[in-house]
Amino acid sequence: QLNHARTCYDHLAGVEGVRLLDELLSRKWISRRRDGSKTLTLTAEGEIGLANLGIEIPLRKNSKRIFAYSCMDWTVKRFHLGGALGFSILKGLENLGYLERVEGSRKVIMNREVEDFFMGHPPDPTPKAGKLLKKRHKEITANNIQN
Repeated sequence: QLNHARTCYDHLAGVEGVRLLDELLSRKWISRRRDGSKTLTLTAEGEIGLANLGIEIPLRKNSKRIFAYSCMDWTVKRFHLGGALGFSILKGLENLGYLERVEGSRKVIMNREVEDFFMGHPPDPTPKAGKLLKKRHKEITANNIQN
């Protein structure tokens, strides 16, 4: 089903894309600008939180691409996360095994829900993500024990 999870250009869309943006906003990891634009801002807490979950934060300097913005989802009729940050999170979720992209399609297969990613619940490792996922899960678990 395309309305559950798919790509929109190069970022996550559908119900899961909307959930991703909702979770980032509720955690105050990103914020909306007060000027009414669709541009979003990554907070310091968001940068740390995403990095701790294994997401590479894209460089902002000298980039002509919008870093993060609200992109209207045509199936859900709500916003999901677009821009360089949206791409980095999609790529990170794929590399960590939370989702798989269907070749030749915009459809995305979710191995675990977006909420599980934020909670640090690992998906069943795919061959592609197994080693990296196990390493990141150990780091997250160790970090949670220390806190």
